[in-house]
Amino acid sequence: MPQTTIHFSIKPNGTVKETVEGVTGKSCKQLTKPIEDSLGNVVAFTPTTDYYQQATENLEYLEDHDWHNYHSVLNTKEHLENLEDHDWI
Repeated sequence: MPQTTIHFSIKPNGTVKETVEGVTGKSCKQLTKPIEDSLGNVVAFTPTTDYYQQATENLEYLEDHDWHNYHSVLNTKEHLENLEDHDWI
């Protein structure tokens, strides 16, 4: 598991640039939200390729899944529990 690192660059005018490393998907926003709330308004957000990593993995799962006869299992309790166990974010 990669190490999670948050870098802060503070300019003389008080602007703070935050860079997150070692986190994939949208969890970086959850990780940094308390810090950003303390610092003030977020002026810009520029996602890295890691930000889209989790979404890509979820899409690959959906593409690789065998959806044949999907309608026949849609309402089963086991299938619903399986869907709830996935991290869709």
